[in-house]
Amino acid sequence: MHLKIKSITFFLFFIVQNLYSQVTFTIKQVGLGKDSLHQIIIGNFMEVVPKKVNDSILEYVFFPTKPEYLFVVNDIPTRWETRVWIDNKMGNKGLIIDYKNRTTNIINENEWDIVTKKVLEFKDSKRYSESDSLIKRYIDKNSNSYLSLWLLGFMHNKSNQLVMLDKLSAELKEYPEYKHLKANLLDRKYPNIGDAFKEFTLKDRNDLVFNSNSIKNKFVLLHFWSNGCGPCVREMDNFVSLYNSLDTSKIAIISVALDEDRNKWKDALSTNKIKWTSVWEAEAGFGPLCLNYNLRSMPYFILFDKEKKIIFFKDGSDELENIKTTFKEMSLMR
Repeated sequence: MHLKIKSITFFLFFIVQNLYSQVTFTIKQVGLGKDSLHQIIIGNFMEVVPKKVNDSILEYVFFPTKPEYLFVVNDIPTRWETRVWIDNKMGNKGLIIDYKNRTTNIINENEWDIVTKKVLEFKDSKRYSESDSLIKRYIDKNSNSYLSLWLLGFMHNKSNQLVMLDKLSAELKEYPEYKHLKANLLDRKYPNIGDAFKEFTLKDRNDLVFNSNSIKNKFVLLHFWSNGCGPCVREMDNFVSLYNSLDTSKIAIISVALDEDRNKWKDALSTNKIKWTSVWEAEAGFGPLCLNYNLRSMPYFILFDKEKKIIFFKDGSDELENIKTTFKEMSLMR
């Protein structure tokens, strides 16, 4: 009987927790022409499918685990964009798009929206001192706010950034974004040729644990990529061809995916083309491996020798031919 009560309590808690974490975002379109066709997407949540309430109203449901700055894009017939903060603590929000007057109005607009909009206006008009002053005032009053951490990346004066960085609360310093920003501000000069391989343990797409320590006496090519990275996806077939020509007794490839959604990564077409070791790191570019290797863009390649020391690192697309040439020179091809 006690177990049953406990189970019911947990079930009720689960329901309340999920209801609390849900955020509804509504887009209302006014001033539409008779023959107008408007395609609206949420740029950083493209996989979220809106519910069509009627001809002019769309409704999106999100389950944010942290504050998110929605990137609302109207693609047809003319492209424009606007941004809106959402979080489960902010409640439901919305946006009114007036096509006739070419304006947008945020429903339930809050301080985050107002401050962010002002900072970006200052930045766009190159009024950097005013932007920095506004950010400083906000951080001084809200040292434990995620927005303070987010805004800090927009400060123009680097010395002030470092000073304000230390004023953030201990809670904010646990965010990957904090670590990434701090590393950038300190002008990290890594990776460097000769740096050691950072051993790691991550799960592959079959949920089996892969330990990089298992690779011994081989060259290692570390490859960072994502299904959301166009160049990464476009070159995957060529990458597979390159792998098929390698002498795998001499070299191992490890692809580290940085997709935001692990399940979607596992099911993606490009993911399932990979024949070599394929693992996923959480935090979409802010994880320990990405920070360790100063990841700034994708695809990103790092080649290690048999002692697991960096030989080269290449940042960006269209590097596969150069990598292939290097492999030939090192006799790593069949």
